[in-house]
Amino acid sequence: MSEVDIELPPKLVPVFEGSSRYRGAWGGRGSGKTRSFALMSAVWGFRFGSAGISGQILCGREHLNSLEESSLEEVKSAIRSTPWLEDYYEIGEKYIRSKDGRISYVFAGLRHNLDSIKSKARLLLAWVDEGETVSEAAWRKLIPTVRGSDDSEVWVTWNPESKDSATNERYRVNPPANSKIVKMNHTDNPWFPKVLEQERLEDFERRPDSYGHVWNGDFLEFPEGAFWLREINKAQADGRIGRIPVVESHPCLAFFDIGASDGCAVWVCQQIGLEFRLIDFY
Repeated sequence: MSEVDIELPPKLVPVFEGSSRYRGAWGGRGSGKTRSFALMSAVWGFRFGSAGISGQILCGREHLNSLEESSLEEVKSAIRSTPWLEDYYEIGEKYIRSKDGRISYVFAGLRHNLDSIKSKARLLLAWVDEGETVSEAAWRKLIPTVRGSDDSEVWVTWNPESKDSATNERYRVNPPANSKIVKMNHTDNPWFPKVLEQERLEDFERRPDSYGHVWNGDFLEFPEGAFWLREINKAQADGRIGRIPVVESHPCLAFFDIGASDGCAVWVCQQIGLEFRLIDFY
């Protein structure tokens, strides 16, 4: 086979190198993860078809009431941007399939279509976009159906919301063996568009309550109007949040917020020169 060049954000290159059962990316808006996974799904379809393997590529979301809510247009755009992929696929208004008849795309919602998905023949690849809300029951049903070949894979992309979500637990807290999953934010996208940069800056200034979730892939931990959220976002942007070494020769200060209806909160701090370093919290 001849070699081709594929443009990906550098952070995603290791995700798609080599063999793996699970690949994924999570993070905020503008990272390029959805566009990249749409493109690579078409590349994987080309690889399967070129190897004489026939089957289907499932693009799923938890809720999908119409094709307009699916990844159909994203995949179409990715294929059309790559001449050799456009030569391989036939694109219709409501379908994508390879011209050799080996590969076809299926777009479905997992919430109401899992039983029909289980009956589909030869799922070679399942890519679940906006995977934050997918339930554990849905994952347990979907994954065993992706077995169209020995190289069948499951991909997931999502913007985190809750630490307790099934997707967070399955793919971040306890990622499966043979998985390649990374965090992707707008800072990891070398083609981050100027129009989104304008929106990002506006959100940073006017909507601090949701900025971290939308752009940095943070959980939705803070209620609307959280008092210190603007300062926390500023500290994050300034690089003032990270791992800070404890200076053994300096004493620690402890600041208590003694709760009445809620818990007692304790910040542990060290004063180093003119800096107050917050090094622990209980």
